[in-house]
Amino acid sequence: MVIFVLGLAVVGGGIVLLPLPGPGWLIIFAGIGLWATEFSWAQRVLRWTKRQVREWSHWWKVRREERRQLKREAGRR
Repeated sequence: MVIFVLGLAVVGGGIVLLPLPGPGWLIIFAGIGLWATEFSWAQRVLRWTKRQVREWSHWWKVRREERRQLKREAGRR
């Protein structure tokens, strides 16, 4: 019960910080990480989130390299 309440407080604090500049999403995921120590559903959410971040990071790196390649080619002309 203590983990649930602490996780709820952390997630709630993160939600409050979302419209403000700062690490709102990071705090929310920290709260989910806290819940993941006790709840299997939170472990699944955390694994899914990590997978999505890895996929997005890969996508971003590929796009960045494509843009760099286009700039190099444009510079040669």
